[in-house]
Amino acid sequence: MNPNPKKTTYTPAAVSANGIAAALTGAGPFTTLSAPGPADSLEHQVSLQSAANLSAISVTITGTDANDNVISETRAGPNANTVLTTKYFKTVTAPITVDATLGVNTMAVGWGAPARTRWENIDYRQNGFALSVAVAISAGVANYDMQHTYDVPLTDSNAAIPYTALAAQTTNRDVQYVAPIGSVRVLLNTNTGATVIHYVFQGERS
Repeated sequence: MNPNPKKTTYTPAAVSANGIAAALTGAGPFTTLSAPGPADSLEHQVSLQSAANLSAISVTITGTDANDNVISETRAGPNANTVLTTKYFKTVTAPITVDATLGVNTMAVGWGAPARTRWENIDYRQNGFALSVAVAISAGVANYDMQHTYDVPLTDSNAAIPYTALAAQTTNRDVQYVAPIGSVRVLLNTNTGATVIHYVFQGERS
């Protein structure tokens, strides 16, 4: 049975500098977190913020992406600023670890503005392939890109290919694919109080 059509509504969480942890300090591993993530079903870059120079310390974040794949990233800590992970996390599910003590310094952990929906599977074996995908902004303001991948099955390392005609969009738009793809998703570059609806419509196999 084809999993489409599908309509998913997202209300992206506002940026939070300390939504996951407000003031980590000491040697870790840090097991007491305020929340595992923004709880909006989207994946966000995790932010690390400190008034101190922690750039010589490696911080490891482990959690899940929007498709519930387990992912992990190790990156240098902040240097009296805010830095973001390269990977996008829906949740942080394991203790945050550091390879050297923070000492008396503190570090906040939150999430940034960019966010991505989960990959929506497409029946690429469909005869006479036809697919319609749309994004509607029903409230607030958002700037978004449409992306697709040819990778199957889904993993956190799928190669995301931008649909260039739907880059940096701010209004309701749709697109029709006439050649097979593996999955589609939406990258939200920025949003202010937005409610975003992602539509995926594909007919049954002939």
